[in-house]
Amino acid sequence: MTEVRLGFYNCYKMLSASFALCFEMCKLAKLEKEDLVLLDTSMVNHFLDLVEETRGDADESFNYDVIRLILVLNEQYMMSGMSENLVLDVLSLRFGTSDTFSANLMFMLNRSNDTCVQMLILKLLYGIFTRPSLYEYFYTNDLYVLVDITLRELCDLGDTKESQTLRDAYLRVLEPLLENTQLRSRPYKKQETYKTLQSLLNPGMQRKVNSTTKRLVKRIIENWWEKLCGLQVNWCHDNGSSPNLSHTSTLSSCSSGPTTPADDLGVDEISAVMTRKEVNKKIQQDTNNPNIVVV
Repeated sequence: MTEVRLGFYNCYKMLSASFALCFEMCKLAKLEKEDLVLLDTSMVNHFLDLVEETRGDADESFNYDVIRLILVLNEQYMMSGMSENLVLDVLSLRFGTSDTFSANLMFMLNRSNDTCVQMLILKLLYGIFTRPSLYEYFYTNDLYVLVDITLRELCDLGDTKESQTLRDAYLRVLEPLLENTQLRSRPYKKQETYKTLQSLLNPGMQRKVNSTTKRLVKRIIENWWEKLCGLQVNWCHDNGSSPNLSHTSTLSSCSSGPTTPADDLGVDEISAVMTRKEVNKKIQQDTNNPNIVVV
């Protein structure tokens, strides 16, 4: 980061490696508040400027390296318990000057096979859609793309624990996306969205519905479809209880977060950052695996 401040901009290969290293380090350890206070708005602005300045580069890897670092910094702020989040603060002042960043977020979410990166993007999106000053940060067409991605993933994700966590993260983003953004007055694929949500409550083939998924889906249907759209709800013979509407959902990322009951985990409670204990445990498991050669 010091090199960035000194204007060490042209050596993209070294900068790309530096950003990638910072990303991995921030994934593996929670930063102390003393570390986060070293960041300031000018540095976050510069990262976003780099994304805009490299939008036309043939090699897009550097652009994505910078975005991934911004994403994990947002994660660090959300984990820190600090009242400020410089990533969101700066974005709220950059309407119209960070279009490449917003467009590439959609592109990365659409194409990435890295669950951790997907969760980090969803976590930032949740922060944007739940902050009034950022409700209209994205262009309407970008929101349409996000709806398409969300509907596809809700249908295609499997039944593994990782897939269920990712599906629930999409659902937590979907609610403020539908209720707080331009989609509130300019709905997109409304009927298809409703049918997709209903299908999650009644997946057929005697598949069991995850309790957290059921609660999130019911809350979206009640708050969006019934209250905001004013349309009748057909629960399709589902006898489950209504969701707790007073529950405030929050977003999170890739590894374990605070000790919270599974059904109450929110986006900012599923952390993308591994604890040192988890890292040591993973190393120990790999060491004890006879199929892995430890160098």
